[in-house]
Amino acid sequence: MPYSIVVVVFLAALFFTTVKVLNEYERGVMFTLGRFTGIKGPGLILVAPMVQQMRKVDLRVIVLDVPKQDVISRETFRSRSTPSSTSASSIPARPSFRSPTS
Repeated sequence: MPYSIVVVVFLAALFFTTVKVLNEYERGVMFTLGRFTGIKGPGLILVAPMVQQMRKVDLRVIVLDVPKQDVISRETFRSRSTPSSTSASSIPARPSFRSPTS
């Protein structure tokens, strides 16, 4: 009887580490034994524990408010500028690096 409780707890823990959920605005970058193996889309994703690893990447654009700044040009002309900053992540289909041996 006590062994069955241990087995049930182990199987429940294994299930929760295997199943991952990705939202519409997220993608999962899959690594198998540390190497890039693909990109997964939104939905339920199965990850083999101890063999595969998944990193979530957020595809939403982040907009930051930057305060106005005083700018002085070469002709000592003063003006106010409104800078803006946006950031978007991208996932390359292939890794952008090459190993030195290839």
